[in-house]
Amino acid sequence: MLGLDPANLYPSVRCGLEGALLTALAQAHNIPLANLLHRQDAPPPAEDPAQPPEAVLVNGLLDCCSTIVAFTEEALDMVAQGYCALKIKACCLSVDHALRQSSK
Repeated sequence: MLGLDPANLYPSVRCGLEGALLTALAQAHNIPLANLLHRQDAPPPAEDPAQPPEAVLVNGLLDCCSTIVAFTEEALDMVAQGYCALKIKACCLSVDHALRQSSK
């Protein structure tokens, strides 16, 4: 990939590069990115594909560096707000510190 060893890149950097490359590819073919990513064998969408979707689902992002009580409250709050999926942000702290925080 661009002369870079993916094993030497942070996952977030690989994800960003992949997104940028896919966006560039879609633009080069003058099609929406969603059409580029759409499986050909998937059932047809119920709505008109030429129209933008009514809503775009996003993930809630949880910080694992808080206490287990705060973490749980934040997760429940996000679910109450309508999030369907929650991502846990990995801490840059040591495993020992994360375990001490989670036991509070």
